[in-house]
Amino acid sequence: DPGEDAARASVDEAEVAVSQAQVVSVDQVLRAATHLFEVGGASATSAGRALDRHWRNARTISSHNPAIYKARFLGYWAVHGEREPLPPDA
Repeated sequence: DPGEDAARASVDEAEVAVSQAQVVSVDQVLRAATHLFEVGGASATSAGRALDRHWRNARTISSHNPAIYKARFLGYWAVHGEREPLPPDA
């Protein structure tokens, strides 16, 4: 069905874009949050400012959707132009 093929292509395109964004952004956000604490010194860790939430949120997102899996997805996609097949027992 051409409609299903177009929908699948749209989903694949979106997943590639999201995976690319996550692989790049998670590392950058964690690095930026670390620099925030280095530059801000002890006052950056005060509970009143709650700046630690940015680092904590980035860590939560990166552990919920591990970038290594996103990178693997992107690598397979780049080489084969399609999704990696699911394992037989999945």
